[in-house]
Amino acid sequence: MWLPSLGSVRYALGMTERRSGVSLSAWRQATMLAWLVAWTALAGCDGDTAAEDAGAGDASGLDASVLDASVMDGAGADGEAADGGEPMDAGPDAAASDAAPDSGDAGPPPLRILSVAAGFDFNCALRSDGVALCWGNNSQAQLGDGSGGIPRPEPLPVVGGHAFASLAAGDDHVCGVTRSGDLYCWGANFARQVGDPAEGLPHGTPFFVRGDVSTVGAGGRHTCLIDRVGAVGCFGEGDRSQLTGDPVRATATVQAVTLPATASAIALGRWHSCALVMNSLHCWGENADLQLARADTTDGSTGPVTGLEAVNAFGLGYAHSCARHGAGTACWGAGGVGQLGDGETLSRSTPAPVSLADVVQVDGGEQHTCARRDSGEIWCWGWDRYQQIGGGGDRSEPGRILLDGPARDLAVGGQHTCAVLDDGRVFCWGRNIQGQLGTSEAGSESAAPVEVEGLLP
Repeated sequence: MWLPSLGSVRYALGMTERRSGVSLSAWRQATMLAWLVAWTALAGCDGDTAAEDAGAGDASGLDASVLDASVMDGAGADGEAADGGEPMDAGPDAAASDAAPDSGDAGPPPLRILSVAAGFDFNCALRSDGVALCWGNNSQAQLGDGSGGIPRPEPLPVVGGHAFASLAAGDDHVCGVTRSGDLYCWGANFARQVGDPAEGLPHGTPFFVRGDVSTVGAGGRHTCLIDRVGAVGCFGEGDRSQLTGDPVRATATVQAVTLPATASAIALGRWHSCALVMNSLHCWGENADLQLARADTTDGSTGPVTGLEAVNAFGLGYAHSCARHGAGTACWGAGGVGQLGDGETLSRSTPAPVSLADVVQVDGGEQHTCARRDSGEIWCWGWDRYQQIGGGGDRSEPGRILLDGPARDLAVGGQHTCAVLDDGRVFCWGRNIQGQLGTSEAGSESAAPVEVEGLLP
């Protein structure tokens, strides 16, 4: 870009003043100032430091990590850092903006998978832009893409354009809480577990349930939520007391659960439910397999699990429960194939210790259990009919799964298991009858973790 010399500008102003007979002193000063700013901007683009010498300072030090953090936290995930571009050749009114240094185009951070939710024979992954992508069985339209009926090993986005903050998968349905606190569910609704009072027909697209939700859990045929003030409510199938602690008919209306204080986390089994209340685990629902940690085997109302202290993580299987507490990790309930991890194949009404240290996450499937350690290692135990614990047969003690790096999240399905690595890649292993491992070889199974492709654009 060409700019006139300082001398030529002075000469032009002087000639104008003499010919018109009007004093242009103020206008001369403004024009001269604009010329100096524009010249300084041009020199700065050529690598000259004159702007700094003139006291303009360096405004280009915008920390890209601040932008990255805001996007990962859900603020402006679709935004881009502004591009200062080249200085424009404009008049005096634009000269000040021309002088602003180019901050560069940092752009949004690369997309990655944050977590995964596993249903009985399908999965849904949550991407950093809030998009949910699902694959596997679709007989009840649980993949949320509006199709339904045909299983699909390729992940596709859930329709609706919602930005989710968390996902939970039940046997045949999924629920997600958006970043604004709205709860949507899709998939099977024969027990009104999606929240639609029109019983029977599945929902192939997200159905709005309510707002002001903090988190959600999905069970066999029921759903429970925690609202933003910590109150728990459940809907769906309730004949085994899994909604409120008392048997009720299936309902799409959220039923309040009576607890001694507000809840901070929730997880559901096939027919039982548990919530974390002030570091104490409270459970209700079916107890035929002792999954409520009560010896009488009758379905029960809400009550604390004894034998645990300072619970900080927990997960439920079909008919067993596990928790990480102050003394380590413990499991109780159905244990016939070693899913309690205590070295036995017995069901237990009291928490039995699992010999695995530094557990930060635990989850259960139909008859197997897996845990994630602080190091990112994944360990599994229980039933291995479909190699869902890594092959080698059933085992009643933890065995390590060999992954291609440390894991940041874990999800246990009915007869398969998935993990999200720190780098955002997703691996699944076990049964693949519906394509839930993310491969086209439906009907196969794999003891080795298989990477799920197609989760990123």
